[in-house]
Amino acid sequence: TSTAVAGFSGSAFVQGFDAATDKIVFPMQITQAGTYDLQIRYQTPWGVKRNFVYINNMLIGEIEFPASTAWSTVNVL
Repeated sequence: TSTAVAGFSGSAFVQGFDAATDKIVFPMQITQAGTYDLQIRYQTPWGVKRNFVYINNMLIGEIEFPASTAWSTVNVL
């Protein structure tokens, strides 16, 4: 994790993702059934990135993160 990028607010963020097997896992306890929004904030200053989103080990989709030198948001669900 890191905190050294302009415009970032929070306690830390993840960077790198150089290997095809790099991933982030967010364990969650959802206590009420329903539909939830999922948004991911990102920067991709070196071009478009594509990543996969899984929920309960099920592929939900492939998400494209357009090139961005500023913090941007992609709506996943």
